[in-house]
Amino acid sequence: MMDTEGQRIFAALDETPASEAVARTALALAERDKGRLLFGHVADALPREATMGDLEALRRSAKERLERNLANVLKDARESKGIASFELAVEAGPAVRTVVESLMLPFEPDLVVCGRCRTARLRCRVATGVGAALLRAAPCNVLVVDASRSGRRA
Repeated sequence: MMDTEGQRIFAALDETPASEAVARTALALAERDKGRLLFGHVADALPREATMGDLEALRRSAKERLERNLANVLKDARESKGIASFELAVEAGPAVRTVVESLMLPFEPDLVVCGRCRTARLRCRVATGVGAALLRAAPCNVLVVDASRSGRRA
C-alpha cells in the first residue's frame, strides 16, 4: 500500500465522465493521511489568434462547467476535515504543456492521479493524451484511474 501521509496529490481533471472517478480517488487518498490536494484542469479549445480576454473567458467557462458537473465531489473536498488543503485550479492554453508546466510541476506533487484511459490492442489499459504526458513528466508516481471498470483503479 502506498504511503501518502501529508503528501501533495495532484488530480488532472478533464470534462469526461472519468473526472468524477479521478477526483473521488484523489480525495480518498488525500483524506487517508491528511494530504494536500490540487484538482487541475486545462481548457484548450482556442484558435491560435486568441487574445488574453479569450483565454480568461475560456478558463471561466471551463471552471463553471467543472463546478456544475463535479458539484458533489468538489463540495466533499471543500468540506473535508481529513485533508490539509484543497484547491481547484483551471488554466487555459495548450493542454499538455499547461497541465505539466503551469499546474503539476509548480505544485511539486508526491502523487499524480489521472484518467482518460483506453484499451490498447494488447488488452491492457493505457493513458492517452494528457495522461500520457503526465506519465512522462511527473516527478513522482502516477495513478491512472479506470472509470470504465466501476470506479476500480487500473
